[in-house]
Amino acid sequence: MCATLADRGESILLRNYSPEFAPLPISTGATTLDFSSITIKEAARATSAAPTYLKQTNIQGLNFWDGGLLNNNPIDQVWDNRYDLVGYKDRSPPIRCIVSLGTTHPAYKNPAKKNFIAKFFNTLSKTVAFATNTEAKHRDFERNMQQFNRRRLSRGKGDRQTFYYRFNASTGPRSIGLADYLSMPYIVTCTETYLETEEVKKWIEECANHIAKV
Repeated sequence: MCATLADRGESILLRNYSPEFAPLPISTGATTLDFSSITIKEAARATSAAPTYLKQTNIQGLNFWDGGLLNNNPIDQVWDNRYDLVGYKDRSPPIRCIVSLGTTHPAYKNPAKKNFIAKFFNTLSKTVAFATNTEAKHRDFERNMQQFNRRRLSRGKGDRQTFYYRFNASTGPRSIGLADYLSMPYIVTCTETYLETEEVKKWIEECANHIAKV
């Protein structure tokens, strides 16, 4: 589970197990964190403490903010830490399928012509939107997985491909804020519509088949 050390700009990966080579924190005061004693409640508060929405939380004398500040889509952290599943002398763990679930995203909108002031505020809102964008990270990871699999195929290891699926419904032109709980029915409708599309049904079927072969 990802969390961010407040005022230090370091991402911390909270876990309740001790891998042989864990990515330990380097910030002063954080190197002695006792991860085994961190409770689920503390970890949940730390990873969800989004500034302006929820106050930071303190764990063992350290203040934590929302993990999404640095890793709003922690797919790279999941992939990089797959080695936690095996010993350091063992071969890379065979990962058959990766499934990523999003929380919806607005559709791309063509920019309309605006005056200078409107453009300025539009730029600010875009900057905030980019900071919470999970689809960009998804596209980066998807490209990297395509390259990873092509390399395996070129070495005759096609049977050990790692399949990647991302399920994330679009909310159309409507952007929904983090605190907008009243829009939940709309999000449900968008998700149900998304799941009924032929393309997504095909992805779900493929994904289920790959998982069943694990």
